[in-house]
Amino acid sequence: MIFRVSAIILVLLSAGPALADEPTRESSPVIDLAVSFDLNARLIRGTTKVQVGRNEALSLYLPGLTVTGAVLSTPQRENRIIDSSAASLVLAPADEPQTLLLSYEKIIDDSFANLLSSEAIVLTSGWHPIPDRKAKFSLTAAVPDGFTALAQSDRFDGRPVRSGSAHFSFSQPLHALTFIAAPFVVNERRVRDGLKVYTLFFKTERDLAQGYLDAAADYLHRYEALIGEFPYNHYVIAENIMPTGYGFPTFTLLGRQVIRLPFIKQTSLGHEILHSWFGNSVDIADNSGNWCEGLTTYLADMAYREEAGEGAAARKEAIITYLNYVDGTAATLASFRGAAHEQEADRAIRAVGYQKSAMLFHELEQRIGTDAFERGLRELYGQFRGTSASWQDLRKIFENQSGINLQRFFSERLNSNQVPELNIDQATVAYRSGTPRLLLTVSQAQEQPYEVMLPIFTETIAGSEEHRELITRKQQTVDIALDNTPLAVVLDPGYDILRTLSTGERRPVWSSLLGTDTLMITPSDSAGTERYGPLLKLAERFGWKTRTQEELTRREIEQDTLLFLGDSPRLREMFGSPGHPEEGLVLDIRVNPFNQDEAIGLISSSSLQETSAAVSRLPHYGKYSYLHFRNGAVVDKRMSAAADGIRFELEPRPAGIALGEIPPLPSLLDQVSGNRVIYVGETHTSRPDHLLQLMLIEALHQRGKKLAIGMEMFPRTSQPALDRWIDKRDLSEAEFVQQSGYFSVWGYDYRLFRPIFDFARRQRIPLVALNIDRDIVSSVFKNGSLDGLSDEQRQSLPSEMRLDMAGYIERLRATHRMHLQGGQASGSFSGFIQSQALWDEAMAESIAGYLREHPDTTMVVLAGSQHTRKDSGIPPRVARRIRVDQASVLNAATNPDSPQELSAIADYLFFFAASEFPPQGKIGIILEETGDEQDPRLRISGLSPESNAEAAGLRVDDLLIFIDEFTIHSMTDVKLALLDRKAGDTVTITISRKAGRDRKEISLTVELYYPPPMAGHP
Repeated sequence: MIFRVSAIILVLLSAGPALADEPTRESSPVIDLAVSFDLNARLIRGTTKVQVGRNEALSLYLPGLTVTGAVLSTPQRENRIIDSSAASLVLAPADEPQTLLLSYEKIIDDSFANLLSSEAIVLTSGWHPIPDRKAKFSLTAAVPDGFTALAQSDRFDGRPVRSGSAHFSFSQPLHALTFIAAPFVVNERRVRDGLKVYTLFFKTERDLAQGYLDAAADYLHRYEALIGEFPYNHYVIAENIMPTGYGFPTFTLLGRQVIRLPFIKQTSLGHEILHSWFGNSVDIADNSGNWCEGLTTYLADMAYREEAGEGAAARKEAIITYLNYVDGTAATLASFRGAAHEQEADRAIRAVGYQKSAMLFHELEQRIGTDAFERGLRELYGQFRGTSASWQDLRKIFENQSGINLQRFFSERLNSNQVPELNIDQATVAYRSGTPRLLLTVSQAQEQPYEVMLPIFTETIAGSEEHRELITRKQQTVDIALDNTPLAVVLDPGYDILRTLSTGERRPVWSSLLGTDTLMITPSDSAGTERYGPLLKLAERFGWKTRTQEELTRREIEQDTLLFLGDSPRLREMFGSPGHPEEGLVLDIRVNPFNQDEAIGLISSSSLQETSAAVSRLPHYGKYSYLHFRNGAVVDKRMSAAADGIRFELEPRPAGIALGEIPPLPSLLDQVSGNRVIYVGETHTSRPDHLLQLMLIEALHQRGKKLAIGMEMFPRTSQPALDRWIDKRDLSEAEFVQQSGYFSVWGYDYRLFRPIFDFARRQRIPLVALNIDRDIVSSVFKNGSLDGLSDEQRQSLPSEMRLDMAGYIERLRATHRMHLQGGQASGSFSGFIQSQALWDEAMAESIAGYLREHPDTTMVVLAGSQHTRKDSGIPPRVARRIRVDQASVLNAATNPDSPQELSAIADYLFFFAASEFPPQGKIGIILEETGDEQDPRLRISGLSPESNAEAAGLRVDDLLIFIDEFTIHSMTDVKLALLDRKAGDTVTITISRKAGRDRKEISLTVELYYPPPMAGHP
């Protein structure tokens, strides 16, 4: 039989010069195939002409082929028959070109890969000799008339076969050809000059063609703009009887069931088309791991999710999949070549090759920037089009485009399956030069630190701020300047890094059970075993252990991953009744209450039929926490809630409500910002109140409001100093405090207002002094009337005062009584009423006057909570003077009033229970001014017995010269020098002391202490 066929081959070799022509001087062999089919016998007959260049070897794998003849020839030698009985045929190098002609037959058994029938011919694997390296193929195939045939080819006209044969030739070297033919309905669409897209669908699916053509054209335009010109002049979407999803150069082969799925056009189609650039035109180098699956997943699947607003969710799902399936035994990305889609054992390999690889490219884009990344894509395609590229080639290209050395970046991700485990060790906020700064210490717990571009988000009452820092060490501290005061810091909330998940980020999902080889499955009883029989077979296939309830130990419940089948006493001990629907099959994944790192699965089924219908679909829903099937169809699917990012709370989050409703915080801020005057009440010694004031100012500024800040604390005589603070940038803080008279007009802890002053200066927000001089108010309080005021003082009084507001007298009486009990009041009640009304009315008049002069400005008023009352404080007094929308805000966390009282005095409540400042340290000395105007000094006139001053060596009559680096001339200097000092800190005090007729300077170290604090008033 072999000789008879060989004789035919000899005739073909002598028929003309074409077969003896020397192939081009390329390294790729040239393979010409000719095939015919006996559909009834499911037989393929073929001849293969292989041309190999001089001094080139070639091995041909013969996958189950029955070779009927093999003849080798060279230009200088006679044709000779060679042995082809082995599974492979090897051509040794020769000093001249060689031509092999081989004939073969093969019975095609119907399979997932191949089919020979009158309905369709599908040949995707092992149907022709396979070279050991890429070759340039041509094909002539004899097919039934009326069939439209398809293979990799430089040209495609879409016409059905009329003459009994179809011809294909492809100039790009390939490892193998794919061939299909069937009575397709052909549709086409022009994408642009020189490029068409076709659909080859069976009649039953022809109505889907237009949607696929439109989608394909959109993808082609998209990726041409991103990467470069499409590598071929046509693209074909062909239907396969088998449920495939293959991508080949020039076409994709989608199964009939796949094509009918409505989401395929929005997902898989784009993925397969993108493979035309990466995976087909630019192939994977033989010495490299597979990079194209990850790149295609990133530029297609993940990109589409990103555009749908689901980018972070998609990346988190990829991370969870990787963490659930991959351990130290899995192959690394550097060695990944490919993985089957239908094999459970390949889940870890796929997680590496698809999820990890896609995340590598996402991290790469974050590392070098989108512009450099996209330039790199275009360079990769332009440089390697029609050839192969390696991971090393990719690294060099992206280094070239970014100017960044990426050796460490790629090495860490390609050569290890370990991923970063990030932790926040410490986070604090400091204010420097008026700017809040986040001092953040991040550590990596894994054995070797990774190089990661870490997204750091700070959450503020105004929104959030994003920063990115390159982290390279096991422990690293970063110093980040912020725009607003942070409440919390969150690392990587968008899952831009493939990393472990913190406890709060984890959600119990089905893949966490699928990915373990130590899962124990526990049927409820013997009747349940029958009902859940298909699941027990699934468990056997996955290698899971089976335990009865009686065999299950407490240690196993607490430490192992469990899957309960049906209700059981053990399950009820942990979760009570599962509460599952009575009909269908439910898969429910929950956190193990005894071990937060483990999940427990609960499956309940109403019948054997429901179990059988759902069991084959279960492995495909790994990302879900809850699934409900009916008759094998999913009727409900959910993912448990989980936090996003690694969180560190810096301050308690303010909680706020508009009385009568509880809107979300952004909505509440929107409501508040709709007013022209916004009062934020305070207790003067409360840091939470003042921090809330700052955050609200920041939030309003962030919303684009033109603001002014009205301040109870300053009399109008301080206004020039406030203006200089905002407008004169070289005015020092010490000069501002001195010129505004802060410590004389107010006296409360300067640290409480310092961030507000700094923010106002940074953003050029005017500070408005609302009050009148304290001397005027004190005089009225002591004298019980306005009679004792001078004419000059009277000029600054408000034009009107109202004392008869409902509840006003009663409230002030209670306040006055409290002051008397505390020893803080010595005037009459009538004087107290008038002084308080004078205080409120003066501020109201200042507010109204400023708003008239600045009609486009919103004012935030900072004042004591009793002054900001909407019933009898400043607001109704402003309303008498000018028609504006007003709102009063209080911090419920620091306000002891009842809800009923709060509803009467405030429009909005926030709940913000921030920590207080540590007590300011005191030296423990009594000071008096001495010297002259040219050289004012402070003299120690007394020492507190509770302090450490005397023990440190300080004496009465010493003159203060320095406190640390601060030169001391006034009490303001002392207060500024001790501003950020707390009890227990030490300071160096330089004093001038009499030494005979002279004075000498002495430096002493004093440990600060804290005396009982002065009580604040609301």
